Amino acid sequence: MNKNLQLSLALICSTALPGTLAAQVVKSNQLISWSTTGVNQPGVLQLQDVDNRCRPETTACKNVLTTQMAVGAGGTAYDPRHQSVWVSEGTSLVEYDIRSCRAICKVKPTLVNARAAVTGLAIADSTSTLYVLESLPGHVAITPYNIARCPPVAGKSCSMKINNPRGVAAGLAYDEANKLLYVAFSEPAFVGFINTVFVTDAKSPCTVICRFSPAACDVRSQRMYTGLAYDACSKKLYVTEGSRTRITKVTNPRKCQFTDGACCNKTGSAMSRGLAIVPGWEQKSIGSSCVSKGCPLCRSMLNSISGGDPSLGNKTFALDLAGAPIQSFGLPWIGIGACSQGVKIPVLCGLFYPRIGPLLFPGFAMPANGRTQCRASIRMPFPIPVARVLCGLRICTQWLVLCNGGALGLSNAHEFTIASS
Repeated sequence: MNKNLQLSLALICSTALPGTLAAQVVKSNQLISWSTTGVNQPGVLQLQDVDNRCRPETTACKNVLTTQMAVGAGGTAYDPRHQSVWVSEGTSLVEYDIRSCRAICKVKPTLVNARAAVTGLAIADSTSTLYVLESLPGHVAITPYNIARCPPVAGKSCSMKINNPRGVAAGLAYDEANKLLYVAFSEPAFVGFINTVFVTDAKSPCTVICRFSPAACDVRSQRMYTGLAYDACSKKLYVTEGSRTRITKVTNPRKCQFTDGACCNKTGSAMSRGLAIVPGWEQKSIGSSCVSKGCPLCRSMLNSISGGDPSLGNKTFALDLAGAPIQSFGLPWIGIGACSQGVKIPVLCGLFYPRIGPLLFPGFAMPANGRTQCRASIRMPFPIPVARVLCGLRICTQWLVLCNGGALGLSNAHEFTIASS
């Protein structure tokens, strides 16, 4: 299926008031972790660019929950819809807005074993499902939560068969492209731990398909796994032992074929107790809006995006037009690839930026609704399909506005890249 068709299938049109404009959290993928310095100590949310020369971690939010004593307790999962992070210290689930560090949703997890602790979190973006891993020595269970609304609603739990009564699972990641879960399992050994990654199908999350063991970053001191994260675009699995993270390329997840990559160490004393990827992407506005004679003088029309990150599987992503003339129709044009330098078309009042060619296609016309002359707004949902071929692709959008009476207006162009999940 080509890129044009993939995106065509994603277009679902409706009329609504624009939501909060989407701004990228980071320009390149970074790992985010709920990290702590010890038991009963407040946690922090830390970002680290491990792929780009293993840069030192930075603190995004302070005083995020408090560490519990349970072995392996803690989890981190990123939600691209809200550009937020779900965190657990073992006994609660809290969603934090990364920028304001404000708790925006809370729920008490439903545990299969009341003595267990939440030890891992992962989100399936395309289904708005939060998978919650719980564990204690000899016990592992997974519960899916519907997070389409707050508070989340728990689904049917399952328990995993564990042979070692001392083993603990303390890391969870989701593969959006293959609908798989990765579960980090650690067994105490004579020296350190024996660590294994289980692969399961999201439809049957407690049934192990295969297992593999990425090499420890330091074979002399094999610590237990405390978090996992997976990049659907690069097929990289990130495995953390708390202060160091191994990058592993998974070439065939259902057969557990993998290749170990580099390790990246944290510079501070805070230990990661969960791991997730914050997708990096870029956006920019090009040109300015204009109107032809016969349209109300709405020069402040703004073409933008909303609904979080334009990442694989994000169903809430949307194209927005604000400040348009009332009783007008908006026709969004979507070009595959970066915006051009602009083409002058005689019937238009300004430059047209989406590249003209076989991969250019319009959305559907929608009425611009509003109460005052230049306060009309439109939102066109633009859910991003789960297709690796789209990773890193640049999209150029521009709105053509048909005013009451037949005159035309033209918005600024808006370019953005499609990110990982």
